[in-house]
Amino acid sequence: MRYQRSLIVLALVVVLVPCRPAVAGEPTDQVRQSVDQVLKTLQTQRAGGARRTEIRRIATNLFAFDETAKRALGPHWQQRTPAEREEFIKLFTDLLEAAWRAIRPP
Repeated sequence: MRYQRSLIVLALVVVLVPCRPAVAGEPTDQVRQSVDQVLKTLQTQRAGGARRTEIRRIATNLFAFDETAKRALGPHWQQRTPAEREEFIKLFTDLLEAAWRAIRPP
């Protein structure tokens, strides 16, 4: 009987004690900050090379294009020279940018 009463009290405490709200934390803050920077760039700069360069700089700080390129190349990465790796990272990043421009709404 005492055991059942303890379980009931414990169950009531768990149910009735308000939960602490979840906090997103640092990764969400970084993404939010980057999105805010892109939106500000889109609002303040005219379309053109400078705006595209600024957005690419923001994206480069947010995404690990070098690691993504390395994983995309898979086992062939180790067979490439450092110069070939750098070229592949640049071309891969260019490809991702071109794909993004192709799918975004006008």
